[in-house]
Amino acid sequence: MSGHDEERPEIDAAAGYDKRDINVLGVLCTAIAILVFVTVAIFILDSYFSRVTEELRSSYDAPKSQLNELRAETREQLENYEEDTTTGVQRVPIDRAMELLVEEDQR
Repeated sequence: MSGHDEERPEIDAAAGYDKRDINVLGVLCTAIAILVFVTVAIFILDSYFSRVTEELRSSYDAPKSQLNELRAETREQLENYEEDTTTGVQRVPIDRAMELLVEEDQR
């Protein structure tokens, strides 16, 4: 007799559940497919983020020099005497300005 004509012993209607084993080959193929997908995704994301990170690092170099120039200009304004001829505003170094404020407060 062929297997198709026989009653299926792995199914027990009285027990209420299927007594067959799982499809090991199907589970193994699914696990391998997931593993391959995750591995490929990791490599793709790693290369993408490496490229983006490198672009960001290179873009920080120019603003860094601009920031250093701005700091130097600001330091110059804070540490030197200067007079704006158009508005008549006179700038005093910050250290001297603080001394003047302390002297004024003590009067």
